Amino acid sequence: MIQKSRSKRPGLCIEEGCETHASFGPPGVKRNWWCKAHSTPDAVNHKAKRCTYRGCQVIASYGWSRPIRCHKHQQSGHVNLSSRRCEVEHCNRKATYGPNACPCRCRLHRHPNDANRRYNLCMVLGCDKYPSYGPVGTKLRLHCRTHRELGDVNTVCRTCEVDTCDVRPSYGPQGSRAVRCYQHHHVGDVSFRHHCKVEGCTITPRFGLPNGRPVHCKRHSEPGEVDIRIIRAYEKVHQTMSWGMPMDPSVEATHDFSMLH
Repeated sequence: MIQKSRSKRPGLCIEEGCETHASFGPPGVKRNWWCKAHSTPDAVNHKAKRCTYRGCQVIASYGWSRPIRCHKHQQSGHVNLSSRRCEVEHCNRKATYGPNACPCRCRLHRHPNDANRRYNLCMVLGCDKYPSYGPVGTKLRLHCRTHRELGDVNTVCRTCEVDTCDVRPSYGPQGSRAVRCYQHHHVGDVSFRHHCKVEGCTITPRFGLPNGRPVHCKRHSEPGEVDIRIIRAYEKVHQTMSWGMPMDPSVEATHDFSMLH
């Protein structure tokens, strides 16, 4: 039985000391008891607009002037209204950086003095990592993996079903989903990770066409395929060096990836 506080103003989260407006409640009950941070895993957001497609209960984020459809049921011409986009023309990335509290540019087009305005960072002073750990039973993200406190759990990703293990699961029963990590997987469990395209090969693929996705492992790689992970790492470094710097359109980047095979 959930004990609700009687001394708080109506409309606020029932957790003691929380002054945030409540928008989540138990399934089947049209009352808001918790805020997002203190909501239970099975709580439902009663204030969010739902997709207007018949039978769909997903929160709407696409439309023309107001959100009316979800990503799956969006119509031609709909735009994402739930998140601000980069101010650079023709850029459709999410805006996460800006000089003040309002994000206006994406990571690729951010300026040297811009800071991350969309996502909170780890609470430890000087740490610039994204938090993914918080107290048990909440959805709070306060610390990164390095600075997590005793008793903190991963509140972002699912972890291995073993209580003391916080590794992401990749194994599980055939026809089900991943529930255990490699160390704690049972006999008969199968890996749900992406495998090499060759039938019977369980190695994670790294090789593929230069502008495609990895489909083969090194052993089964075909002529013309390169190590996609190395290419992505190179492009990430190249983008990092060019942030906030005007690019010369007359200079055309040419990369020889033949050596990566």
